[in-house]
Amino acid sequence: MKMQTTLGIVISVGTILGGLVAIDAHYAKSSEVKEVSEYICRIDQRLSEKIQQDRINSLQERMWRLEDRYGVEKAHSMDEYRRLKAERDGILMEFKKKN
Repeated sequence: MKMQTTLGIVISVGTILGGLVAIDAHYAKSSEVKEVSEYICRIDQRLSEKIQQDRINSLQERMWRLEDRYGVEKAHSMDEYRRLKAERDGILMEFKKKN
């Protein structure tokens, strides 16, 4: 009878401890959530900067193509060229403000 009681207590304590470990492992700790959140924010910022830089490069290439096709003086007087330049300059200013 004593052996059965001891065995029952050991099994009960083991089950309770196992359940607590499982619950602790299942739910994320706040420090881990904070680390992941900061990591995601850094990746998002780098992605935004990359997208802006790609857009700047694309606008600059289109401006150069207009200059090559029509000549520098004529290209600078075109509405399309001025629109591209204004958009590029606006993105550059935003980019510099952030950094």
